[in-house]
This record gives sequence, structure tokens and C-alpha cells, in this order.
Amino acid sequence: MDKSWMEEKRETPQFVEGFNNFLEFALKNCSDPEKIRCPCVDCGNISKGNITMLKNHVFCRGIDKSYTKWYWHGESMKGDPYPLGRRGVDDHFESNDCDDHPTELLDDAQEEFIHDPEKFDSMVRDADKSLFSGCEKRRLSTMVKFYNIKAENGVSDKCFSQFLSAFKEILPMENCFPESTYEVKKTLSSIGLKYEKIHACPNDCILYRKEHAHMDTCPECGLPRYKPNKSKEIRKLIPEKVLWYMPLIPRLKRFYRSAETAENLLWHEKRRVKDGKLRHPADSQAWKKVNYLNPDFAAEPRHLRLGLSADGVNPHRSLSSRHSSWPVFLVMYNLPPWLVMKRKFTMLSLMISGPKQPGHDIDVYLAPLVDDLKELYEDGVDAYDGFKKEVFKLKASCCGLLVISLRIVIYQG
Repeated sequence: MDKSWMEEKRETPQFVEGFNNFLEFALKNCSDPEKIRCPCVDCGNISKGNITMLKNHVFCRGIDKSYTKWYWHGESMKGDPYPLGRRGVDDHFESNDCDDHPTELLDDAQEEFIHDPEKFDSMVRDADKSLFSGCEKRRLSTMVKFYNIKAENGVSDKCFSQFLSAFKEILPMENCFPESTYEVKKTLSSIGLKYEKIHACPNDCILYRKEHAHMDTCPECGLPRYKPNKSKEIRKLIPEKVLWYMPLIPRLKRFYRSAETAENLLWHEKRRVKDGKLRHPADSQAWKKVNYLNPDFAAEPRHLRLGLSADGVNPHRSLSSRHSSWPVFLVMYNLPPWLVMKRKFTMLSLMISGPKQPGHDIDVYLAPLVDDLKELYEDGVDAYDGFKKEVFKLKASCCGLLVISLRIVIYQG
């Protein structure tokens, strides 16, 4: 459909005719004529109304000229793996991210099995195993689907185990359907990314890593590393405080192994509207400053710009509880705006356990993450691009720091 009328002034006959054609198109493809998204420059397809409201807004305020693909009003976007409104359900772009391709899931995780090829071969056989004789559904993909549903709806482990056990009894005999939450977690954890448990001083003085890795007491405050064993039995030592760290580099490399995700990470360069307006983090001064300080970094659009956020949460959902845990999240700004904050692309990098908040000492806990970020910004790591089918040097910089108490400079400048 010719959209050249959008450049015309609002009082010209060409604009009026073109906008009327747009209204006919929108009416033809809408589910409710009273809730059509308004494409004026102020509403930006957020507010909804009837045809009369749309006419008043557009003729008074003007139409958003960057809205050249009418995906909010039923026009398809060929070649776009994530067109807005792609499911035909108003405002619902979240999916349960169920992976129905177990072999692709294993391909993404293959790098983690380099030193254990026999285990990888066993996982491939398990992924290709039918639930029961004559069934087309595979065991691994079924477990992924069920576990995603459990996580999305907050189902407890006990309830999930009872459901799995009941469902297994319904299936034909000699099926390989899992019968407990433990069995599902054990299988999925073997193809998932690893995490590290780093012991910490309860006074937030140090992390027991690097030069402090073998110490049993804090060199600054003298508190012991482990809880005292009051029984006479020989038991495993329990640390006073633990930092949970999910290494960043393997997760970023895993994202690029997916052809679909690797293509979306180029959206800011290939498909972003570049008209000087602030629509995406790539239009911001922080993004441009990184490009100015490091032209070599800016020359490769696959290099990642990350945003960091940290805040305290009460894990017990009680206002009277004094326990506060601090998660630290990272997001990738390279993605299209409608994907940046999706659960699939939000990375939990650190979990600082309570009971008290770290305050200004949060920099102690951020040290492992900062080490990875410095390596990514200065040297980079080899990563496989599943979209372009090649290995490249992946670098990253942290362009946004959304935590007030942070006292760390992640990159110079």
C-alpha cells in the first residue's frame, strides 16, 4: 500500500484520502472498532479509541511518520521473527518460551560438553526418545514445556511432582515421562548454564575468592567464614553468607548461538529508524559516548551494550520481615524495544543473600561481574554467530547503571 501521503500536509486531499484508506484497512483487520490504536504523534499506538477519535487526533496533531509498517493494525511484517501483534491477541506478546526443538536446545549447549562428549551423546539420545511407543512427542521437549508452565505460574515443587506422577499413570505403560520435580530439574540442569557459589563475609568485607579463597576468617573484621558446628558429628561446613554468581560470558555466547536471537541483536543497526528522535537506547548520549571513546568497538554492531539494575527484594513477601536479598540484573539494549525487557532476555547475574542489604559495600559483591565486564570490553571473547554462521570477537560495555549505591567505574570514560 502506498504510504507517500504520510509526508503530505494534513489539509491536502492526498493526505485525507490516504488516511481514509488507512482507516478502512484498520477497521477491516480490527477485532473491536471501539478499540483501534491511535497512530498520532502523541498517542504512538498506545491509546485506543473509535474512528472519530482517530480522525480528531491525527488531523489535529499529525500522524507518526515512522509508522510505515502498520503492524498494530493488521499489516504483516515479512521476514521479521518478532512482528508486533504477531499472535493476533491484543497486547499479549508474552509466551511461555517453550522450546519444542530439543535438538536445537542441545546445539546451543554443545559448547559446555566439549570435555565430556559421552555425556553429550547421552543427552542427544535422551532428547530423541519418544514418551512412549508410537508417540511423536519427545521426552526432553516435553519436560521443557511442563517446567516452563510450572515456573510461569508459580507452581510449587510438591504440587508439580504430584501432577507429574498423576500424568505418568494416565499415559500408556512403559512410558519415560518424568514422575518428580527432582527428575526434571536433574535433567534440565545438565544442559543449563553453570553458576558459582562464592562465600562472603557476613559484614560484607570481602568475598572468599582469588587471594582470599583459602582463608577461614575475614582479614578485615575477623569473623569466621563458616557457621560453628555445635554437634560432635563431622558435618559439612556451612558458610555464613553466600553470593550466587551466574557467569556472564557463557550466557552471552549462548544467546549468539541462536540464529533468531543473533539476528534480533542486530536490530539497533539494521532496522532502527534513524531520524534523530529518541526511540531506542542507540539514540541516547551514553551510547554515542561509547562510540566516540572507542571507534573500534562501535565498528562492530554485534558488540553488546548492557544495562545493569539492582534493588532489594523481600523474598518472604512480608512487610514485617527484615530480610532483604539483592538481585542484580543485566539487559541487552541491542534488542528491539519490545524484546529488551522480556523474561527470556533478562539475565540474573548476581544474587546477594540477606538478611541485611549490602548498602555501599555492594561493590564487593559486584567484583566477579566487573571482572567479566572488563574482559568483555578490553579483550573480548570468541563467540559463534548462529545467524551469520561465523566466529567473531564479542565485546560488551555497560551503558546504564541503575543502582544508586554503586561506586564502580566499569569502563573508562
